[in-house]
Amino acid sequence: MHDAKSAKAQLKTKQDADTCYTCHQEMRAKAQRTSHHPVREGKMGCSSCHNPHDGATPKMVKGDSINELCYTCHAEKRGPFAFEHAPVRDDCVSCHEPHGTNHPRLLTQKMPNLCYNCHFTGSGHFGSGDNYSTEKGVQVAPPGAPSGYPTVNSRFIERSCRTCHVKVHGSNHPSGAYFVR
Repeated sequence: MHDAKSAKAQLKTKQDADTCYTCHQEMRAKAQRTSHHPVREGKMGCSSCHNPHDGATPKMVKGDSINELCYTCHAEKRGPFAFEHAPVRDDCVSCHEPHGTNHPRLLTQKMPNLCYNCHFTGSGHFGSGDNYSTEKGVQVAPPGAPSGYPTVNSRFIERSCRTCHVKVHGSNHPSGAYFVR
């Protein structure tokens, strides 16, 4: 207490994350990955999201829910949207790993594998029921189609889902039920 090294909170370490990492070594490892919140850079700390002195909330999260906590910084993802993507409404950590990952945008898996967790049943077809055109597929691009026209084979390459479905969190566009705008 009399030999505090931090600028605030009288911590034994310079940053609050270093204090937390003495016990939470798995979180330290995740924070060292390519995609991470700016904890290492000192722009935020563990206490930006967690309250270490409040055990009343799950995982000591500062918000009423994980989503509400995420929306404090990522308000554009809140909505309201005319067309909502159900997993987004349920929980941000369905798709994102907040402590760090090796995939872009803190995603838990590489694209398109992340989408296939829900939209691909493993039986050889897409299982959500709302993407018949994807299920049926297009074997070859029609005459005069622009370069990069999505065909059955191109749907299974890196970022193929996000090529067309750019608004995966939700959309207010009339054609937004497919999250294309």
